[in-house]
Order: sequence, then structure tokens, then C-alpha cells
Amino acid sequence: AHLPLERRLAKRLWLVAHGYGARTEGVKRHIRLPQEQLALMLGVSRQSMNKALRALETQGIIARRYGAIELVDMAALGLAAGVA
Repeated sequence: AHLPLERRLAKRLWLVAHGYGARTEGVKRHIRLPQEQLALMLGVSRQSMNKALRALETQGIIARRYGAIELVDMAALGLAAGVA
């Protein structure tokens, strides 16, 4: 909770993409997760979540699609999340 929102968001997206450590068929590149649900997961408003998503999109890490988030640059996402 003490990390900046963008970093917490990047980490959450990275974890979702990797199945939270469970054995999966691979890394998900498209995540169907509404902004409202992401905001609830991280304990912030939807407006704050939208701003953080926009920041990651501006950096070329993600692309927002209707009802989904596309993970464009997994290496950059890992760096932003602090896991790579």
C-alpha cells in the first residue's frame, strides 16, 4: 500500500498475466478486468485507476481496449512492477 499506484497496478497486471503463480498455459496478453474491479482490488477510486492506466498506456506498456487491457510490453511491465 506504500508503493505508488502505477507500480501497484503494474504488479497486479503482471500477477494476473502470470496466473498468480499457478501453472497456466502461458502468459496472458489480454486481460478482461473492468477498471472498477481493478480499483477495488487496489483500494482506489475508478478515476485514480483510469489515470494510472493512462500513464502505463502513455509509456507503451499497455493498451486499453473495450472491456480489456492488452499487455503490449511484458518486459517493461515487469520493470514497472519491480519484478524483473
